[in-house]
Amino acid sequence: MNYTISDYFSIASNDFKKRKTEFLPYLLMMTALNFFEIFPDIFFQNNPAYQYHLAFSRIVFLVLSVVVTTMFIKKYKNFSHSFVYVFMPFFLYSIYYSLIFLVGLFLLIIPGILAMIYLYYLPLVGVFTKEVGLKNHLKESIKFSKKHLKLTIIMAIMTLLMEIFPVTIMTIPDFFLRFLLHAFLSGVMALVFIYFIILGIKIYDNEI
Repeated sequence: MNYTISDYFSIASNDFKKRKTEFLPYLLMMTALNFFEIFPDIFFQNNPAYQYHLAFSRIVFLVLSVVVTTMFIKKYKNFSHSFVYVFMPFFLYSIYYSLIFLVGLFLLIIPGILAMIYLYYLPLVGVFTKEVGLKNHLKESIKFSKKHLKLTIIMAIMTLLMEIFPVTIMTIPDFFLRFLLHAFLSGVMALVFIYFIILGIKIYDNEI
């Protein structure tokens, strides 16, 4: 079946609504994490160590994001596996994905963009695929990306933009406007991210 982009997001939305009571805590946690990312912008902007506070909050944000995502995956799939069983491969393969993307950007922009798109499912593949070896996991991710190329391009670009937005907003001179934009985008980005996880799992399970 050929899905439109609207169809994909309707599938994620309907899935979320069916299990809203279960998923709402994870949405709230992700929203809180997105807002936490700007903690230094609120409290330490005039502090000489502002950049260090910003870097520290960014690292904490990334680690806790993987923690919450792992918890959501366990809940969504009703996994009986331990938290660490899901967390470690997702965390490690998220690092692999980021490194490959950054190396591709450093060498030439186009390889980085291609890596961002075709390896988008790598963290999820790392969790679910029973085959051992990074090479097999790379092939799996590329297979899923090719099958749902338009959706994957949109999700990859939107994920990148969600990484850039908070940093960009910090350059706005007016503090009150920065605060409002962060507060609004924190919830929106959290919901979009959950939709992307739902779609990624459904793609892996061949449900769409």
